[in-house]
Amino acid sequence: MNSLKFRHKFVVVVLSLMLLAGCGAPVDTPTLTPTFPPPPPTFTPPPTSAPPIVSTGGSLFKLIKEVEVTPSGNYLNADFVRIGYVPGRDRFIVTFNTMLNQSEGGCSSDSFDTAHGLYREYAYKEYTADMIETGKSGIVSCHATIDTGGFFLGDDFYLASMELHNNIGGWYLAKFNAVTWANSVGYFYPISDPQKQAADPTVAFVNGQIDISGVYEGSGGTHHNFFTADLQFVGKRLLSDTEHSGFSSMITLGGITYFLSSRAGFPRSVIVMQYNPSWTYLGVKTLREHAATPQGLAFDGTRFYVAYTERTTDGFPFSENVHLAAFDTSWNLVDDIALTNYMLQDQTSSIHPWLALRDNRLYVSYSQNAPAGGIETLQAYVKVYELSLNP
Repeated sequence: MNSLKFRHKFVVVVLSLMLLAGCGAPVDTPTLTPTFPPPPPTFTPPPTSAPPIVSTGGSLFKLIKEVEVTPSGNYLNADFVRIGYVPGRDRFIVTFNTMLNQSEGGCSSDSFDTAHGLYREYAYKEYTADMIETGKSGIVSCHATIDTGGFFLGDDFYLASMELHNNIGGWYLAKFNAVTWANSVGYFYPISDPQKQAADPTVAFVNGQIDISGVYEGSGGTHHNFFTADLQFVGKRLLSDTEHSGFSSMITLGGITYFLSSRAGFPRSVIVMQYNPSWTYLGVKTLREHAATPQGLAFDGTRFYVAYTERTTDGFPFSENVHLAAFDTSWNLVDDIALTNYMLQDQTSSIHPWLALRDNRLYVSYSQNAPAGGIETLQAYVKVYELSLNP
């Protein structure tokens, strides 16, 4: 299945392509043991403006490794990249949409993209903590013809794939054991309301439930669909207290959910919204201006870490660069570095950042196109940073 809408969402700096970066009762879920921060700050309305993004020097982050994940064998490209640590294997896994010359994993002709003459599938590659390939890789899912959102939770991996069934848009939802890659749950979840987008799904673990969300065009917010750990539907709600877009992330600490997103329109800005367990809105704070897609998010007991993209211009055309930032428990900026530094004339963008935190290291994954290239030129990269003990 192919879609012009998907092409229009892809970020390149040529004028013809652009990215539209756009609860229930407790359930039995894997146990997480985060260190909770102090009581959350009371947010106030954001200032009307903030200075453009300037890297603060990077004294907190020390680059120790850079890895190009794709191209790799039959995996010709990569987008919607996710990296996660899987305890059951003591390994890091990188997952991604990819195009293939030859179909793998028993996928049918439905995964064939006639426009490119290639198959579209969802793959993984396994690495050690030092980002050395173990030689283990394979196809996770045949459902990866357009947009995907993935999330690692312990030894489990959740995948939401945008699809169209009988002219109704929605997500193919699946749960995998990331140790064996056995698929325990898989079904199509329809989204009948045309104002609720299936594009660019965000998958998060919030208040003991799986939250899968997308942009809601009716109110300038997002629609959220809640499931148990086994993807049994629990409920849904709209969040539109502050206008925001997709490509988001969430983390729940001490009973407070921090919801990171970006304001729609131009100039974009990364914001953090705050909700209590009943989804009562508590406030918003602007974190970075001229920025969007804060998809990577982690907390180490002292600081929040956010992977997002900087916009080189406030209109079209534009390019994007991946940034890594650290904030204290009141969401004050501690450090910010650029992982890529492309200018508009380079006709290259780095997009869809994600991160994993493990043993005082941050693993940041993202995809990047060749100069003036289309989606078929997107490749997956990972950069590993060691956190300084005395920044």
